[in-house]
Amino acid sequence: MMHTRKCKKVDKYFPHEVIHLRLILSYFDAIKKFEKTFNEFVAAGEFSREDSPDFTRKGIHDSYLMIVAWLSSLMRIPFSFEKINPHFRAKVIDICKEFITHTGTTGDMACMCLARYYSRSDSSLTDGHITEIIEQVSSSIDNSEYAVKRVYAVVGSLKFLCYLYKVGPKEKLRELNEQVFEVVQKVADLYEEIYDEKLKDSTVQRFLSKLAGRIALTELKARQAKWKYNRGSRILGVQRQTIDEVPDLEPEADEEEDVEISETVEAVLSLLINCLSDSSTMVRWNAAKHLGRVTERLDADNASILLGEILNMLDDNNAENSWHGGCSALAEFSRRNMITQEHIAISITKIKEGLCYDKRRGEGSVGSNVRDAACYASWTFARGFHPAHLKDYIEDSVKVSSKSSEAQSLAQR
Repeated sequence: MMHTRKCKKVDKYFPHEVIHLRLILSYFDAIKKFEKTFNEFVAAGEFSREDSPDFTRKGIHDSYLMIVAWLSSLMRIPFSFEKINPHFRAKVIDICKEFITHTGTTGDMACMCLARYYSRSDSSLTDGHITEIIEQVSSSIDNSEYAVKRVYAVVGSLKFLCYLYKVGPKEKLRELNEQVFEVVQKVADLYEEIYDEKLKDSTVQRFLSKLAGRIALTELKARQAKWKYNRGSRILGVQRQTIDEVPDLEPEADEEEDVEISETVEAVLSLLINCLSDSSTMVRWNAAKHLGRVTERLDADNASILLGEILNMLDDNNAENSWHGGCSALAEFSRRNMITQEHIAISITKIKEGLCYDKRRGEGSVGSNVRDAACYASWTFARGFHPAHLKDYIEDSVKVSSKSSEAQSLAQR
């Protein structure tokens, strides 16, 4: 069940009482002792196909998975390690660090368990273990055999940092932002120097964009941006005259505080914009999501600059990856009501071009992912704007969509 439904579904069904901590750690010691004895037995004997030890190894692996998952669920409840056993604190950290670089569900649960431990009020982010994990990424990058053997260490460490920035206390994490982003930038620079796409790991790049976006979110405070588009009431059951009221397209004229952008946030925004042109779809999509989340906390001028950068990506001279990333980011901006009046017309124009995007390559063509992203962006515009503000563009958009569908059907024939 852990392998099929994953940890989020099964996590809530574990018993989580304080008395279970001692039981979990004793189970781990027993399995560790059995594994050592079993490995010695395997090394000394010869096995045939009928009595292969693979089944026992799988059972040991699954036992470790359940223990780490149970321990992760237990880290959510508040209790004092000192009242139970002060040595249990170091033991929990050692168990998580042992499995943090493993692949599959076991590594995911170890990363989540360690992140939940450091999100507790009685834990310290400056105890040296997080610094050790960050240095592990740097040492793996500096290793000459990184592309072959050290990628799992980087993936596990970045995954843990992503979980930590998701559930950890923002006030404490701000102290680590500069140190963590330095490693993120180092890995990103290494991947820019690699010209062979086969040597790049898209999972590492996905965690880089995710971690960079969450670092920026800890730097910026959550705020209610007054410059955003006001869609008006969309609640079912209200009076008809309330629905028919057209919201003002201009933002409120009240003075809005300028948001101070640190050098770290500027570097994060530059990294996310570069990720919009990545060769991997999931990297582009993660960059678009986090770019929208970060921009939501900026002031109107900086948000307008970022939107202009995205629109500049939607150029005929750029490849389909840039078009897909730009349309995805445009959809995120529209979904969060961050398209202002001055950018509505050009945004819709770029979306119409994306709906018809089709480039010849060899005996086939590319552009289906761009058209899908443009369709999603069209849906976000229809959902996010009042019909009165889109009536001048609907007819042309419908014509473009019909022409695009006819061209695709002819190409299939």
